[in-house]
Amino acid sequence: MRGEMSMAFGKGWVDLVVVEIKIDLVSDQVDLVIANAERFDQMKGLWDRASLWLTKKQARGIGSL
Repeated sequence: MRGEMSMAFGKGWVDLVVVEIKIDLVSDQVDLVIANAERFDQMKGLWDRASLWLTKKQARGIGSL
């Protein structure tokens, strides 16, 4: 599965390329595997404070990826 989405970081938006979505049914969390994660090396401060964890309900909203 591959898709694109944008996520807010501070005052701007960052385009993310999602290549895999892992759903943990026990903890009710979703982990997005990002193809262009190297972009965030340049934004380390923002990346450390950012979370890509979503609830299963929110993940269903991006099911079209």
